[in-house]
Amino acid sequence: MKRQIAQRKETTRKTVVIWPVVLLAGVIAGCVGSQQSSTIRLPLVADGSTLSPCATDMGYEVSIKRVRMAVAEIQFTQGGEQHTSVIRGLRDLLVPSAFAHPGHYAGGEVTGELVAPLIVDLSPGSLQTLGEGEMVTGEYHGANLLFRKAGDQDGLVPDDPLIGHTVQVEGSASKDGKVIDFEAVLDMPEGGSVIGMVMLLSADADTNTTLALRLLPTSSLDATLFDGVDFEALDAGDGSTVLIRPGQDAHNRIQRAFMKHDYFEIAALDNADSSEETPDQSE
Repeated sequence: MKRQIAQRKETTRKTVVIWPVVLLAGVIAGCVGSQQSSTIRLPLVADGSTLSPCATDMGYEVSIKRVRMAVAEIQFTQGGEQHTSVIRGLRDLLVPSAFAHPGHYAGGEVTGELVAPLIVDLSPGSLQTLGEGEMVTGEYHGANLLFRKAGDQDGLVPDDPLIGHTVQVEGSASKDGKVIDFEAVLDMPEGGSVIGMVMLLSADADTNTTLALRLLPTSSLDATLFDGVDFEALDAGDGSTVLIRPGQDAHNRIQRAFMKHDYFEIAALDNADSSEETPDQSE
């Protein structure tokens, strides 16, 4: 009897160890299979057609007139939080960190990209060609935006305010009949990025669409890019443009907003919708 009980305990221990190994093997096999999928290329544009005024938490209506960003890379991701929670639990249990499958969490697995130093113009009404993104076929749920500093390689005029920085925003803020023009020049921390913006795309060998990067001044939670900024407190009262620069509290607030995925998306357009382009406005 004791021997039978001991054998049952040993069998139970083996079962507990074996079932997550089998499940993990299935997950890894799925990843390997996805890596063997075909690769496609899709055009990517910066689309300013949906840029509209936003109402901030301090009572200002802010209209963006021009916005440019220095971008190092745009990544396209499959999976996401729900997909990665299973993998993470199994990986933490069984796989040493040195052998973890990269990119499976923090927004999904990177399976596509557009790598090029870009000056992205998302000004109202703009439609700027950025290039072609290369990606593995599959179901896409998100994208990442990796920032950089603009420099001499970007062909900007010598006195361009974007040189040495990452984002330039020009606009106006109105409240109680008073209109204040402003210009914000933003620096991003080292490695600054937007992780997990929405991009819903079912990509296969027959996919014929244009991807459109968009800036959303108001998030789905009704927060805005300019919440917490008191433009009137920054105004000198002489009609001059308010300059927002690194080191100011207003800069830090807008900078943090520009690194949140809530304010960006990549939409899939019919090619008929993106057939007419405006000239590159980065110069």
